[in-house]
Amino acid sequence: MANKKSTVRPAKSARQALSKVAAKAGARFKAHRQLSPHRSFRLTRHTEVPHYKPIPSWWRLAGRTVRLLWRMRQIVGALLLIYIVINWVLIGLTTVKNFESFKQLADSLIIDFFGGLQELFLLAGTAVTSVNDQTVATQVMVGIIGLLFWLGYIWLARHAIADKRTTLRETLYLSGTSLVPTALVFLLGAMQTLPGLMGVTALAAVMQGGWEDGTMAMASMFVVLAALLILLSVYFLVSTFVALQIVALPGMYPWRALQDARVIIAGRRFSVMRKVLILPVLALFWWLVTIVPALLLDNIICADVDGGSCWSTPLFLPTLNFLVSALLIAFVSVYAYLLYRSLLETRDT
Repeated sequence: MANKKSTVRPAKSARQALSKVAAKAGARFKAHRQLSPHRSFRLTRHTEVPHYKPIPSWWRLAGRTVRLLWRMRQIVGALLLIYIVINWVLIGLTTVKNFESFKQLADSLIIDFFGGLQELFLLAGTAVTSVNDQTVATQVMVGIIGLLFWLGYIWLARHAIADKRTTLRETLYLSGTSLVPTALVFLLGAMQTLPGLMGVTALAAVMQGGWEDGTMAMASMFVVLAALLILLSVYFLVSTFVALQIVALPGMYPWRALQDARVIIAGRRFSVMRKVLILPVLALFWWLVTIVPALLLDNIICADVDGGSCWSTPLFLPTLNFLVSALLIAFVSVYAYLLYRSLLETRDT
């Protein structure tokens, strides 16, 4: 009898545990549907959505972000220095080869602006992040460090808005407590980019093959399909982007953060989308006005050096690249947090 009980009880306990988990998940889903009038892929009636005050424009949010960063300039400056040192230790030397290639492309901008600019954009990701020259472990470490600094700037912004004093030590030690939930939400956002990546890949493959082999209708179909897939990814990423700010709060869980983000942006998704999509444009502009002139200056300094590489290429250019990346992380994280705060302040309760 003892053997029979030992074989039956674990099965019953497993079924009971699964049923309890399913019941809790169903209860949370029903509660979320009662709180949020929005339904995915279905137009929500204006009578079902509360009326909100307009969200500040992107340039107002950008101005508030710059002022808030300047207000916290001492701790922000220390974080920038720490970020540059860590990146130099991890990937400093691997960026030299990429920057030497970029210097040649910078020269081509003067001769053929549009052609050189196209090649420059194609290599932008690998040259700035040095993905091709990094091991998988190094890439993971760089990603974790980026998330930690993301949380650190959100920690600073939250304390500055609440008029609470904090220190560099508290920022480094306490802001990373939400690393695991933030990483899970970030991984979900990476998965949500897959439809857009598939659309871009399919469109690039068709364009590489040439339009002469197919009809104009076929080409238009691929363009429309790629646009729809990109729009689908952006549609999902908006709420995930807001959830990255919510999950950084102490004691917050990823699923709860995603639910709260959907409730907050209900009826305002496209307004938030416009303010999120401006970030890649600002990042690209900031990178062009800093890195490209530095590449041209390096070519002038190293004009008489064989191979075009001298002291400025392995020292000045990677340091400037890390500084630009650190400033982008600081700006985007604080901008995102201020956007989240504006959603809360303009929400009718």
